[in-house]
Formats: sequence, C-alpha cells, structure tokens
Amino acid sequence: MQEYLAAFRKAMERTYDLAPGFSNYPLVPYPDMGLDHQEIVMAVAQDLSTCANSTDAFPGHCFQICREVSYILLDLGVRHAITVGDIKLPDRMYVGVTEDKMVEEFHAGYQLGIHNGAPTGAPINAHAWVTLEDGSVLDATILASNHRRAGLASNPLPFDKAIFSSALHATPDIQHLPMLTGMAYIQRTLISEIDGDAPMYCQWGEDYARLMARIDLYRLADSVPGHSSHAMR
Repeated sequence: MQEYLAAFRKAMERTYDLAPGFSNYPLVPYPDMGLDHQEIVMAVAQDLSTCANSTDAFPGHCFQICREVSYILLDLGVRHAITVGDIKLPDRMYVGVTEDKMVEEFHAGYQLGIHNGAPTGAPINAHAWVTLEDGSVLDATILASNHRRAGLASNPLPFDKAIFSSALHATPDIQHLPMLTGMAYIQRTLISEIDGDAPMYCQWGEDYARLMARIDLYRLADSVPGHSSHAMR
C-alpha cells in the first residue's frame, strides 16, 4: 500500500506540473477511512451488469468503464481520483507505457485515427482505473482482460468476480503503476469536437468536479455542530 501511495502522490504532482489546477481535484488518501469495499464492489458489479451483456465487453474500454464506475462512487459518496498508467503483471507489462511516454502523449493531445473506414480517436496507450480515498485501487477491467487473454472469453467472469479491489484482492500478480491523475489526461487525449464521445467525457469532467465538491461540503456540514448534510439536500 505504501509503495502505491508514494507513486500516486508523484503521479498527482506530475499532473499538476503538466496542467496546474486543471481538472485534477485534490485527493489526499487516508488508509484508515473504513470504507466498505465489499459494498462498493457489489454496487459497481450490479450497475455494470445493466450496462453490458457480459464482462467480456470490458477489455479495451477502460476509460468508458472508469467513467461509469466514477458515477457509481459519486452516488455512494466515495471520493476518488481517476488514475492513468500501467500494470505490472507476472509475465509482462499490461500496456507497456512509461512515464515519459505518458507526458509525451499528454502534450501531443488528441490524435485522429481510422476505425472501419471512419475517422475516430486513435487508440490510447494507457490504462485507467480509480484510486479510492483510502488509497486502494478499484479496477473494473483488468480481471476480464486477463480472463480473455487466458482464452476463457467463451465463459466470461461473473460481474461480481470481475471487479478488482486491492483492498479485497491484494496480490503481487497485479501491481498498478500510477503515472497521471485526474481528468487532465482524458481531456487532453480523448476529447475533440470531431469525436462523438466528446460530450460524454466533457459532462463527466463537469459532474466529477461538482459532485466531489458536494461530498466535501456535506461532510463539512456534518462536522459542524447543529448542522446536517441531510438538511441541505
């Protein structure tokens, strides 16, 4: 945990250096938050089961799935940071990206590509997950991706078995390596007025900042004698 937290702090600092104060809502992890990780995983699994026919649809869509997970966490009142980087697996790196390459892609911005003969955003060479406010990792796509790579796509993982939580499933076989945090990388590399997903990502960025601030406000109100967050709703 301490190794991940140190890397996460460096990733947040690196992001601030690239885009000072831009869509990088501050998150200082406190490992003793006492989050109910089982409840969180079940809520994410239940929601995603209404969005996809099976977990085999998850691989290759980490940013879209990350968006959905973020909204679920905001609804649960759990503070979190969008985190982008790579994963160290037993036999390989999941993506094969470096910190320098991430910075290079950030500066390059949105890149146009072609898919099925139509213009679209070029594939992103990075992996996305969320870091919860206690410093744990929640990744809704890596297990399904490993499952497919093992040749088991015909028998997809159940939704509740496809959500990786480092608080519940800590293993040296899956080591997340944070490199950038917040919405800055997403807004630089995934958003363009010619891209059909731009409104979705823009709305997420607005909602994330607004709802994270609301969570902070409600918690502050609960800490003030004579005030209750419920009275504010």
